[in-house]
Amino acid sequence: MRVLYPDLVFGAISSSGVVHATTDDWYYFDIIRQFAPAPCMARVAEAIDEVDALLERPETHDAVKAVFGLQNLTYDPDFASLLSVSARAS
Repeated sequence: MRVLYPDLVFGAISSSGVVHATTDDWYYFDIIRQFAPAPCMARVAEAIDEVDALLERPETHDAVKAVFGLQNLTYDPDFASLLSVSARAS
């Protein structure tokens, strides 16, 4: 409002604005976990467990990243984050 009417509006309160910015927003996924259909969430949890298991084993650690073209990514949490962003974008 202030941008459109600088002479009329001194300030404004947004009804849907971000009140707390965060870079690690696990709450987003927790809401999905709570309210998504149970069979769907079971498969998501299974996939997460499978990727975690592959990352824990030295013989498959680099290979699973290579499947996604991320073999040069050294920080595993970044790899997991990229997988979650890819899932949301699809």
